[in-house]
Amino acid sequence: MVVEDSGVLCCMLEEILNGAGCQLAGPFTRVEQALEAAKTKQLDAALLDIRVRGQLVSPVAEELERQGVPILLTSAYHVDDIPRPLRQAAAFLRKPFTEDDVLERLSEILAPQQAAEQS
Repeated sequence: MVVEDSGVLCCMLEEILNGAGCQLAGPFTRVEQALEAAKTKQLDAALLDIRVRGQLVSPVAEELERQGVPILLTSAYHVDDIPRPLRQAAAFLRKPFTEDDVLERLSEILAPQQAAEQS
């Protein structure tokens, strides 16, 4: 799942993730859309911009965390400026980022899930 309100970053993330063989849910540009998708779609991971159209993605992150979906938060903010509950629930990737940054961090958050599936 991708939740991002920047058109350029949506296109970039779509290209990166599709190129890596991911099946993409989104990108969603509104918290309400993303929350509905989080409740109805089966997701392996989520990449969430911390603030989408002025709204924190907390409701989406809370729903995903409840389901055990690994979360990667993205933001131009410093990690210390992110509300504590979000920081504790997710990995963090600071903007601007590269394709390698995205794929590396996603691999890190998916590693425990992949290890469990292999055992």
